[in-house]
Amino acid sequence: MQQFKLLLIISFVLLSCQLFSQENSGPKEMVFPEKKSLIDFDISDIEDKARADSEKIYIKIFNVDATAIKPPYDCIPNYNFELFEIRFHNYIGNESELFIKLKNNGDRKDNTTSLSRSALYIFCANDSMQSLILKNKNYLSLEEFQTTDGVQSFRTKEVTGQVMFCWKLNQILDFFENHKEVLKRKSDDLIVEQKIEKSIAVNLHSAFPIFNAMASTNKMYKNSISMNSIPIFLGLDVQFVKKNFSFGLGVFHSTFNFNNSLKNTSYTIDWSNANINGDNFKAIDFKNVKEMVAFSNYNLYLPVVYSLSLNKQKSMFFDINSKLIYALPFVMKSKLISGEFSYRGKIQGINDELSNIPSLGFIENDQSIIGQASELKMHGYGFNLGLNMRYNYRSFSAKFGVAYYSMGYRNLQYQSESYITKQISDYQSSFFGVKNISSNSLALSFGIGYIIK
Repeated sequence: MQQFKLLLIISFVLLSCQLFSQENSGPKEMVFPEKKSLIDFDISDIEDKARADSEKIYIKIFNVDATAIKPPYDCIPNYNFELFEIRFHNYIGNESELFIKLKNNGDRKDNTTSLSRSALYIFCANDSMQSLILKNKNYLSLEEFQTTDGVQSFRTKEVTGQVMFCWKLNQILDFFENHKEVLKRKSDDLIVEQKIEKSIAVNLHSAFPIFNAMASTNKMYKNSISMNSIPIFLGLDVQFVKKNFSFGLGVFHSTFNFNNSLKNTSYTIDWSNANINGDNFKAIDFKNVKEMVAFSNYNLYLPVVYSLSLNKQKSMFFDINSKLIYALPFVMKSKLISGEFSYRGKIQGINDELSNIPSLGFIENDQSIIGQASELKMHGYGFNLGLNMRYNYRSFSAKFGVAYYSMGYRNLQYQSESYITKQISDYQSSFFGVKNISSNSLALSFGIGYIIK
């Protein structure tokens, strides 16, 4: 009986010692690695790998307080080993023990270690991807760690719990999967993309109308306008680009050449002669009158453009253009190219018209003023709407599309009563009696551009 009691006491003591030993041999309190101590984890090997292969993303995951629950690679069942190389390290004391290295699906080991507190370190030697990560680091909850000989590294803040770790790891992997084409691009391609989103662009453009209509109203004469040649628009502008919108200031030169035909017309004006008393008049008839009109002018404009990217590379764009236009004052030249003019007199006291009296200026079917020219000053306002496709290659761009121009030109020398002729050898453009000239053009547009910032 005493032996049994002694055996029971000894067993109790041994059990107590074992329980005390297990309680004090549990997971130790570990200090999570800070930036200054990460070098102790030996990252030089993975930096060398990243430097040698700039088309791949290298990730190191440091784990603190691992517990045997579930393999961490279960978080990433569709792991792309061609795009990533991921290494898991278990942090024990002051050492880094490599316990899983995922290189491809066949390298997965039956290690049941899970991650309770972890940090992800990303290593990248591709300038384009580095810029993209920096641009999205808040979205990814990443911070810059260090840069060594072209390899830039980023790290997450401490991740607690396997669920949060799996979510964060998959978010980062999905981000790189969705932008993997960036790894194959040259760094200057991304610089151009950044320029496109916020830059200053210089553009040369031209437009060649396929349809143009001009119209004017003259109280004295009925007229019709026909284009004599295709108008030409050539311009230059500087635009400030911010993401999808751009605005700026530009100037373009336009050239018009058209014929103005007048309907056969008769009118009467006062006439006086030193040798003839009374209230006398002159009756003037004309027929088949045609004027050739030409002007070229400079226009200031304010462009506003909305751009829609058509591909991930941001090389193809669909642009919606608009411009407010001011036509600087210019001279419009008119030349009489055909017509017949008859001048007759109506003298007080004589019932019949007087004609064919050259000494008094009464002549039938006179053409002596054909070939004479006349000038008047004008300015104007208008707008432009356009659609075009644009292709960007690095700092250069080329575009083509369609454009609609609507302009209104105002006569600065308008005369409410204006006569094309009052006497032999006297010609004045019929447009002196026109307040406004309207022009509407549908044109094919072409242009090239250069991003300077």
